[in-house]
Amino acid sequence: MKAKLLIAALIMVITLNNCTKSGFTTAPQLTFKDVNATTFSQGDVMTFALDFTDKEGDVQSHLYVEKKTLNCTTSKYAKLDSIPGSVPKTSYTKGEINLTFAYNAVEYDINGNRLEIMTGSSCQAVNRQNDTCIFRFALTDKANHTSDTVSSPIIVLKN
Repeated sequence: MKAKLLIAALIMVITLNNCTKSGFTTAPQLTFKDVNATTFSQGDVMTFALDFTDKEGDVQSHLYVEKKTLNCTTSKYAKLDSIPGSVPKTSYTKGEINLTFAYNAVEYDINGNRLEIMTGSSCQAVNRQNDTCIFRFALTDKANHTSDTVSSPIIVLKN
C-alpha cells in the first residue's frame, strides 16, 4: 500500500514539475499570435502580436523583423530591434511582444511616440501594384540563443 502511495506521489510530482516548466527552453520560443488585419491601405496602422517564453528570462536583446515582398524580389526590409532592458529578467519568463508600424504615414502612439513607418516596395511605386508580403520574426536572448523564425499570414499593402 505504501509503495502504491509513493508511486502515485512521485507521478504527481513529476506531472506538476512538467506542467510548470513545459514550453520553456534555453533558446527563446516565439509564436505568431495575431495581426490586426491582413489588408492595409496607406495611412493604416499595423500591429503584430507575438508570444514568447524563455527559460532563463534573458530576452532583453534583439528582435529580428523582416518584410518579404512576394511579388517584388528586389524589395527587402530587415531590421534588428532592441528589446528594452526594462523587461524583467526572471526565470521561466512568458510574455507578449507587440510591434506597431504606420503604413506610408506619420502616426503616433497613445504616448506621443512616433511609430516606425513601413513603406511599400520599389515595385509598388513603379508598377502601381499592391505589395503581397509576409513578415518574419526571430528573437535572440542575451546569451545569443535565437528562437525559430515565425511568419505572419500573407499581408497585402494596398497601393
